[in-house]
Amino acid sequence: MSSSALISTSSVPSLPYLIRYILRTGETVKFLYQEPVAQAKIDSSRAGETIRRIICDKRKRRALCKAMRSCFQWADETVNLFCDYGDSFYFTTESGFPADGGLVLFENTYDGHKGLCYQVCT
Repeated sequence: MSSSALISTSSVPSLPYLIRYILRTGETVKFLYQEPVAQAKIDSSRAGETIRRIICDKRKRRALCKAMRSCFQWADETVNLFCDYGDSFYFTTESGFPADGGLVLFENTYDGHKGLCYQVCT
């Protein structure tokens, strides 16, 4: 990735001067920047009952938020969530790839601590 993509030229008076300064002094520069991640559009209108039940439990709510952030990183996709058994979900996609699957709640142990997480199963 080029440095011009990392630094906004409006906030730096002279970008070439900054690059020459960094090269001359050998300083390391860290940028607070993350590449945007492709996200699918998620239609949860048919899963309202399960979501209302989940948001009342702090651990399950946190697990669902992490899953919504990290599990459906599919560009130009629409995911339709449906209620399934317990606090898990069934989903379909408009493109048909994957055609359907599940967002399943698991209880795992990380470094000796019990935790909840959702995983996509297709």
